[in-house]
Parts: sequence; structure tokens; C-alpha cells
Amino acid sequence: LNSSNCAVLLLPLHREKMEEILWGQLQARVATRVDQLQRVADEIVEERNELAAKIAEVESAYQASVAAAEEAGVGRGVGPDVVSAARLIERGVEPGPELGRLLARCREIQDETGLGDARRIVDRVLREAGSRS
Repeated sequence: LNSSNCAVLLLPLHREKMEEILWGQLQARVATRVDQLQRVADEIVEERNELAAKIAEVESAYQASVAAAEEAGVGRGVGPDVVSAARLIERGVEPGPELGRLLARCREIQDETGLGDARRIVDRVLREAGSRS
């Protein structure tokens, strides 16, 4: 056997060993990449679960506020004024700025108390106005 014959005989063994080494390196790199991808996937799942929990909290708070609004009658909106300027004029209030102030106070009382009786609201406003005079 001479050196060229040895090279010819050893070349397939050398190639086979090199392929085995390269295949092992490739497998190790693939395994590393798979581990990295798994970590990223786990992080994504964790973030999705956190978002789902936050969405559930917001949805719950929204439903509670809707229920509270319905209970308070907010959904019905602002109702009409119970007391008109004409009613105050009938009770002796002269047209002018004071009429406007008293009318605004009537609305405040209506909103604060939920009263729907114009006579009771006007009586209260006129009592308040008389006590200020």
C-alpha cells in the first residue's frame, strides 16, 4: 500500500466520520433552536393568558358599570324639567334673572332628589329663596 492507496481507502472513512460529526453538530443546533422556539412559544402563551385575564377584568367591570347605570336610571337619560317658568310666574316670581336662577335650582332639586311633583319642588325652592332674602 502506498500513500495514495491509503488515501483512497481512508477517504470514505474520513468522509463518513466528517458526516457523522457534522450531523451531530446540526442536530445540536436544531435542538438549541427548538428549545429557543419553545421558550418563545411559552412566553407567548403566558402573555396571551395575562391578556385574557385583563380582558375578563375589564369585561366584568364594564358589566358592573352597566348594571349600576341601569339601576340608577342613567340609561333613560335626562328627563324633562318638572317645573316650568310659567309655574314659578304663577307663584309670583317676576320674569328676569331671578326667575332663571330659581328655575335652575328647581332642576337641581329634581335631579338630586328624583322628585317629580312640581308643587313640592316649587315650594322648596321658594322657601329656600325666602330664607336667603
